[in-house]
Amino acid sequence: MRFKRTIAAAAVAIATATTVSVVMPSTSAGADNPTFNVAPFPYSAVKANALGLHATGLLGVPPTAAVSCNQPGADFQALVRVITGALVNANVLSGQCAIQPGGFIASAQGTVANASLFNQAIRITAIDARCGVVNGVASWGGTYGSLITPTNYSTNGSGALVIPNIATLAVNVKTYSNATITATAILVDLLPVMLGTLTLVPAQRIVLGQCTISGVPVLQ
Repeated sequence: MRFKRTIAAAAVAIATATTVSVVMPSTSAGADNPTFNVAPFPYSAVKANALGLHATGLLGVPPTAAVSCNQPGADFQALVRVITGALVNANVLSGQCAIQPGGFIASAQGTVANASLFNQAIRITAIDARCGVVNGVASWGGTYGSLITPTNYSTNGSGALVIPNIATLAVNVKTYSNATITATAILVDLLPVMLGTLTLVPAQRIVLGQCTISGVPVLQ
């Protein structure tokens, strides 16, 4: 519990020491949206997953508003109000997925609305991660109602916001490997809390809005 209070105190310090500004304008979902990747997907979708929130380490938030679909199938989950102290507050989370017979059309979406991080230093009105497959073409990425972050932090080489000695925050993280597309709307990596060479609190990760679709090669 002492270690949790240490992290919470750091979150409060972040909030009180910074100002905020809007860094991500409103966007609409769609394959032509510049926040989305589009690529051939020569597979039959067999698995689709989505979640609203997941946090590892001492935070220990299991996949929340989480859904999983096998071919064919559909699922939807929604949850109101998740609080983990000063680090994460989320008021509405949802996940949904669907795969049509044959696996040539599939979708997954993880959504978070009215959320904040680090004692409201970072505020989110609405974000989601969307993954879709239609007849051999995949699109995946994130959309944002608004994302408000501190103004006086730099970014690292990958574009993630760096909160010195506390965390990095990346938006719209997208991967495609092993016949699987994954989109994460917001990914926060909390750095370990160290005392010399002693690790007081290990690294932790917070995922807000995530989707995946996995496939198998189409039989010719």
